[in-house]
Amino acid sequence: MPTRIPAALRRTLLPLLLLFVIGAGALPVRAEILRLPKTDNPALAIEPRPGWTPFYDEYGNLRFTAADRSCALLLSMIPDDKAGGTPDTEVAANIYKAAGAQPYSRVEPGTIAGISGQAFISTMTNDKGVKLEMRVVLVKPDPTHYASVAVMMTSTITPEQTTELEAMAALVRIRGEDEAQAVAKGDAAYAKKDYDLAIANYNEAIRLDANYAEAFCDRGLAQEVKGDTALALADYNAAIQLNPGLARAYKFRGVIQAGKRNYERAIADYSEAIRLSPDYANAYASRGDAYSNQHDYVRAIADYSNAIRLNPDYAAAFANRGTAYSHQGDYERAIADYTEALRLYPDYASVCNRLAWLRATAPGENFRDGPKAVELATKACELTKWKQPAYVDTLAAAAAEAGNFDDAVKWETQYLAGDLTKEAADTARERLALYQQKEPYHQPEKAP
Repeated sequence: MPTRIPAALRRTLLPLLLLFVIGAGALPVRAEILRLPKTDNPALAIEPRPGWTPFYDEYGNLRFTAADRSCALLLSMIPDDKAGGTPDTEVAANIYKAAGAQPYSRVEPGTIAGISGQAFISTMTNDKGVKLEMRVVLVKPDPTHYASVAVMMTSTITPEQTTELEAMAALVRIRGEDEAQAVAKGDAAYAKKDYDLAIANYNEAIRLDANYAEAFCDRGLAQEVKGDTALALADYNAAIQLNPGLARAYKFRGVIQAGKRNYERAIADYSEAIRLSPDYANAYASRGDAYSNQHDYVRAIADYSNAIRLNPDYAAAFANRGTAYSHQGDYERAIADYTEALRLYPDYASVCNRLAWLRATAPGENFRDGPKAVELATKACELTKWKQPAYVDTLAAAAAEAGNFDDAVKWETQYLAGDLTKEAADTARERLALYQQKEPYHQPEKAP
């Protein structure tokens, strides 16, 4: 009587074989930490390296193909409800039989995430005549589950490709309910802006799994929001060391570098994040900010444009591209971008202020609109409860452009009463003198 192969085992290696026969046919997974099963306990988890395409296949397995298709990796969780447990040799034999592969030819010790088990190795030839080596590692993270990490490689795989495969397989973790719940609780606390509680939960996740790169990254973000950039930077560095393919850790580290005005380092981190995740709109926008701070507006505009291409509703990217255009003297495009940013986010106070300033002070008369400038500047002040002195300065310029010089003098005098640098105070007094002479202030023409 033929051996009955459980459905869970029949589904395990067949998708891996198909990767080398017909190619991957499922939709790619867009995530930085992937989990199998997606919710159950225990679960296999991995934060993949660059160049590996992930898929949840139709059977629920999580599989990866290397960019050069020299090798593949498949993660499976196999229920074991047999009284006393199913011997791993039986599980391995059933896996190979389900895949239509030759029986394994040798057995050696194997581990997954530090849990000891056995590795079952075999060679085979697929129906395309390609010789393959297959290695299935089985461990039991709990009495009722087998965790399986299967790798398959062509006979022509190079030492460099083998090293990459081993590095990818080494990232597999077994995450239990405790650490998963700790991260979920941390995320919930972060969403409620309870950053101390978020950090406490991320600490617990890291205590349970010291290699949990994403937990380090999440904790770093909470530390950063609290203002402790030193601890945040240490967490981002740890996350990157644990998983050099975690794009957002580079992006977040870049933000800290930019805050220190280390723009070259920030650009390097943003560029690596983009290399790892080419659709990372926020990384493009942040790199655009760094280029803007270096007065490299051509590159800044290119990055903001990429961010907008990837996310057409990205109000900040429109706003900052508008500012870059303004610095170039391209006021028509600046006004268009500011207007679009406000369409997307009508209460964007800083953009109300920027557009008001442009409408009040642009060198070209066709770009100026005094009443509109007053409307926008007033809204900016109201949105910030009149606590932004620069917005009051803009309102003064807008009032002057609208011909309301008494208001212009009033608002500029109020602005001068604030705590200003000497340079800011000197230029404000120059504008005040113009308003007192009933003349508006206009920016000089940009040099070509």
